[in-house]
Amino acid sequence: MKSILKKIYPAMLAIFLLSGSYGCAVVVAGAAGAGAAYSLTADSVSGNIDASKRAAFDNFKKIVIEEGGKIISSNYTDGNIRAKLNGRDIYFSVKKLTENAVNIKIRARKGYQLLPDGDEALRLYKKLTARL
Repeated sequence: MKSILKKIYPAMLAIFLLSGSYGCAVVVAGAAGAGAAYSLTADSVSGNIDASKRAAFDNFKKIVIEEGGKIISSNYTDGNIRAKLNGRDIYFSVKKLTENAVNIKIRARKGYQLLPDGDEALRLYKKLTARL
């Protein structure tokens, strides 16, 4: 019995560890000329950009409103915005790194928050970085 468990244990451990990522492989992409790089998961995109916290925060709110979305909650001190846009739940966070650099993360969920929507998160990220 022990010999069978010893053979099965590595496979079970591998399955457990791989299932813990929920299929969300991280992809790092970037444009060398633009100096922009971001990491992408199944439902979110994040990256460091040269902008102030206020500029990133305010411009994201403007994008949501311009596209007909609704701001559900907004807290500048914490750097968080929750919004509804195009039938999706959007979560935005900005963290100050230096005086002129921030880390932003945009997460998008659809279908009662059950399904990730990385494409929508990436679209909003690119739109925001183009403004900054």
